[in-house]
Amino acid sequence: MPHFIPFLIAIFLALVVAQLTYWHLIRPVLLLKLRYALFDIRDRLRLMIINKEIGAKQPAYRILEEFCNASLSSMYYIGYAVIMMTPKDQSVVLRVERDLDVIRESEQPLQDIFNEINRINVGLIICNSPAWIPWIVVCLLASFWSQKYRNMIDKWERGAMGMTYETI
Repeated sequence: MPHFIPFLIAIFLALVVAQLTYWHLIRPVLLLKLRYALFDIRDRLRLMIINKEIGAKQPAYRILEEFCNASLSSMYYIGYAVIMMTPKDQSVVLRVERDLDVIRESEQPLQDIFNEINRINVGLIICNSPAWIPWIVVCLLASFWSQKYRNMIDKWERGAMGMTYETI
């Protein structure tokens, strides 16, 4: 029993050091990499307009640029718990559904850009939710075999998209 207390203190200190290392060294580097990836996507989207690959008046372009900019502005706090606790305003839910329909009907390169933004947002959720990483990884892996988990991940992506709209 006398060695149990120092063991607990050592575990506690190791966890504190691990948490500080993650939040102050690892997470900022990951967020910077994801931020640059979003800048790259936004630049490619704008180059598509400049090179006349898509029309500037196309509704999917406006949606994707706004979604990319909103993801950039909310990237430091978007996380699993925040998405789950954010109240779902009916107008935002309807806007997300309408925008998703527009993107589904758009050209393939625009759909690919949307998928890239979604992957980055999932990375942001994981990066800002380190305690949830085991649960998120299990759900991501299970989504390959289970429709239930695919629907759950789709709900997270819609929640992240809706949350970014509320930051604008």
